[in-house]
Amino acid sequence: MKILVTGNPTTAIAKGIVDKFGPKVVDTVSRSSVSTYMLDLTLTENIKVLSKISLNYDIFINSALVPNFGQTKILQAVWTEWKDTNKSGHIINFGSSVDYYFRPDNRLYPVEKRSLRDLNRSLTKHVTWFDSKIQCTYFSFGGVNTAKTLRQWGHYKHHDVTQITNYLEWIIKSPCDLNIDEVHITPIQPQTKKEMKKLETNVDIIWTSGDKRIFLKNEE
Repeated sequence: MKILVTGNPTTAIAKGIVDKFGPKVVDTVSRSSVSTYMLDLTLTENIKVLSKISLNYDIFINSALVPNFGQTKILQAVWTEWKDTNKSGHIINFGSSVDYYFRPDNRLYPVEKRSLRDLNRSLTKHVTWFDSKIQCTYFSFGGVNTAKTLRQWGHYKHHDVTQITNYLEWIIKSPCDLNIDEVHITPIQPQTKKEMKKLETNVDIIWTSGDKRIFLKNEE
């Protein structure tokens, strides 16, 4: 089994995946020079390059946030390349709990995640009812306790990276005669949201992923 994942292998979830399955199994692609493939996936031409590279892998994990609907474009490109070459395999797309919240803000991030989910839903029908050999899974979850998340939203309870990679392993090891369309997990908070908000430190939110959008003021 060979796995290709988008994301920096030295941080956050991509690192957790490398640690879980091992560097001999997992290759990475990101803007970092320590990745197996150094590509800026905000560029359309590099998404095409990625789709070609992915043909050498059994599992493709669409993990890293790429602004302006980048994850959705990556899913479309990789799936189409696999379908055109009659390739079998498993594409796993990482979503977010924001995909089912509708808040009064101007961000595209929740809309981007919903577009990723919706495209995944469409592609699952190709494998369950038609002639595709490509399993597709949308795996969404609440916040993960990375350094950035804890700095900005440390007053909430978050998933441990190990929890995410354990569920990922369960998805990967699922029987090949079924498709896990979607999995969604959310940490249960120890107190009500109102009580947890009292612990907020009001740290400025910094979007290191390249997302420059601004929150509108709201009660949440």
